[in-house]
Amino acid sequence: MDRERRLRGRCSRDHRFGTKLVEITIEGIGGEIERDWRPEGLSVRISLPLKSMRS
Repeated sequence: MDRERRLRGRCSRDHRFGTKLVEITIEGIGGEIERDWRPEGLSVRISLPLKSMRS
């Protein structure tokens, strides 16, 4: 399952606690997260294996 979200405005590129928590959780269930800092804002794509959604 893929989801994409776009946020407008200023976004921090810092990898703080919340960012690390999301990365560890998603990667722990076999998923991926991609961030693209664009001039118009941040675009985030999260891919999760369907089997992780059925538990």
